[in-house]
Amino acid sequence: MTAHYRAEHPNAIRAELFSADLLQQLLSRGTAIRIYYGQQDTNPQLLLVAVDAEGRDILPTSDTDGVLAFSQPCPTICDPQSEQNMVETAQ
Repeated sequence: MTAHYRAEHPNAIRAELFSADLLQQLLSRGTAIRIYYGQQDTNPQLLLVAVDAEGRDILPTSDTDGVLAFSQPCPTICDPQSEQNMVETAQ
């Protein structure tokens, strides 16, 4: 599945990295994590938000220190040895 995507979109963002600390912070505030699609400048961006037991987003307010976790895209934060990251070239 990832090889097909990379072949069709060789210059696109291939992956997103979220730190374990951010994931743990989000989970400590809710019972689940919801992932939103967004865009920053011209780049797609994933946004993680904690969700409570009733399925409501827990967003930062002036009363809370909620966490909105932005990802680190690949490229540039990539594992150069991962087969999931390799871009095949036509032969």
